[in-house]
Amino acid sequence: MGKMKHIIGLLILLFCISSTIPYMLPTLQKEFYLPYELWFLCLLLLYGLLPTETGNFIFRLREEGN
Repeated sequence: MGKMKHIIGLLILLFCISSTIPYMLPTLQKEFYLPYELWFLCLLLLYGLLPTETGNFIFRLREEGN
């Protein structure tokens, strides 16, 4: 449940920041900041989908000597 709170909070923060850009810089075209917004949305999506513990089997294999 903590992960969902992080995602929701970060989404709200991201959308608040991205919605104030046109007011702060009205002459800025969307082509300049939209890729960054989409990139951060993709990162949040991956953060939500991927498990928190990844790659632990590699360390176990190293300890076993395989």
